[in-house]
Amino acid sequence: MLYVESDVYNMDFWMLPKLEYTNYQIIPIQDYRKVKEILSSTNDHVVTGLATVEIPKEIVDFNQAINFAQEKLDRLSCVISFAQGRNVYFQRFTCYQIVNGIRENKMTQYPSMRVGKSRGGLNVYPDGLEKFINIVMPKLENEEFNKKTGVYFAIQWYNEAQNLNVVEIKYPVLWIAMELIANFYCKQNPHEFFLPRAEWKSLNAEVNTLLDRLSIQDREKRKRIINALGYAQQGFITDRIGYLLSGYGLSQYIPELPEMNQIRNDIMHGRKLDYSQNRPIDLMLKLERLLLKLIFKILDVYNQRFIHSAIQNDNLRADH
Repeated sequence: MLYVESDVYNMDFWMLPKLEYTNYQIIPIQDYRKVKEILSSTNDHVVTGLATVEIPKEIVDFNQAINFAQEKLDRLSCVISFAQGRNVYFQRFTCYQIVNGIRENKMTQYPSMRVGKSRGGLNVYPDGLEKFINIVMPKLENEEFNKKTGVYFAIQWYNEAQNLNVVEIKYPVLWIAMELIANFYCKQNPHEFFLPRAEWKSLNAEVNTLLDRLSIQDREKRKRIINALGYAQQGFITDRIGYLLSGYGLSQYIPELPEMNQIRNDIMHGRKLDYSQNRPIDLMLKLERLLLKLIFKILDVYNQRFIHSAIQNDNLRADH
């Protein structure tokens, strides 16, 4: 029998004696209370627990066992980091084998990694973390679900944004996550934003006739012109995000989108933001909260008691 142990850094175990999911569990270290004080008062990355992963019987190679455990824990790291608003990660992967009832250390690896902040605000209450994990992990491990929703990629972008402080950098990262899931949603739920399909086909035919009349025969030029029309047909990004919000019962926030998009455009086109009334910061915080609402809606846990109450509040600026 093989199993792999790994240290978990920065995970908050408050009111959480352990976390179990399928073939692995995470328990806090013995002196967690002392470490909890360090975790709450400094920016140091500290070991707070130990993860144990049972390896399937068909895997007998020690290196493969570690790779299996790391792949599992990497995805779990992403989800816990999202839930706890901090960079929770696993390091030091040691493979053990039980031989005649004796534990033998067979291999240890220390993968290289880039880590972010060790402190943050909770999105999921710690006492409900295990339930959250057991509900959402099967979905996020389902590649078909990820291809349809894009939500796992959005979580990764959200986590990355938590390590950023400058509005001009953090805002576009949050917007990318929002735009990403909107595009996934529109692909799965086609919608006519600009013209009905029959009118659109007629317009394309007219444009092709016009190109013939103008003697524009270069295939690449014609393709670029037709594609430019296609951008109009798929709707502006605010149209697509609004359609996404409506689909998940969040249409009340659609009026916020034009100003949110304007901040994005100002940043991407190098225009100086007006901080006289802290409007860019306010809109960034609203965008972040709206993104959280959407992710929890897509994961179908938005109304669960373990979700932080501020996220469920209709006010996008409710205190966290």
